[in-house]
Amino acid sequence: TKKADIVFVNSEALRLFCQRYRDRKGLYKIPSGFVLNSKLQNIKHSIQVPQLHLAPKPWIGFIGSTLARIDTDLLYDVATRNKTLTFVVVGPLYGLNAFSNQSLLSINRFYTKWRKLMSLANVIHVPDIDNQYILSVIEQFDICIIPYNIKEKAAKWANTIKAYEYLLMGKPVVSTPLEPLKDLSQYIMFAETSEQFSRKIRFLLSKPLSIGEQNRRRYVALQHDVIEKAKAVLHYMS
Repeated sequence: TKKADIVFVNSEALRLFCQRYRDRKGLYKIPSGFVLNSKLQNIKHSIQVPQLHLAPKPWIGFIGSTLARIDTDLLYDVATRNKTLTFVVVGPLYGLNAFSNQSLLSINRFYTKWRKLMSLANVIHVPDIDNQYILSVIEQFDICIIPYNIKEKAAKWANTIKAYEYLLMGKPVVSTPLEPLKDLSQYIMFAETSEQFSRKIRFLLSKPLSIGEQNRRRYVALQHDVIEKAKAVLHYMS
């Protein structure tokens, strides 16, 4: 980053980090984006997930590509406090490559906690969903969650695309207080403890979003199409 004339980062936390090593000039924040058209075209409203066939509603759902970022202690406590809710965790449980620079002891500790989480009757893991069906699955969630471990560097810096996918489907969202998502505080509720997380999930279940509130979330998500990101890049480079 020191030698580059222009550097793009996807979060404010990462921008501040890069400022330690280079001048602010030529350093720009452009949050993550996704290929909107292909995702919308592949929404299949009737998709059935075998693991969820008999799962009672409401569904509190998470979709992610690296489950190792989840705060398993937090999610275990939240699921234990809310036994009448079904917590759905969708995504592959990656192996050692998901734990960069961590000791074998830390990795074993995570898997021990993961097995404990999966032992709960109201927690379901769906390990394999084709990317084209992600929005179709999100559509079936009642509440979407991002229970990332805020102590992890990756979670601290990542501007997670799943937040925009949740909002695109007009869903209410509860997340741990991730710095890159603070710009979305109008549309995402933040919770640091399991008690706060549970309370906000219950609040959102008791007061469903209006059509207007859902549409405002969709509008925000639409601003993160990769075409809009490309326009921003070209603007800064001109």
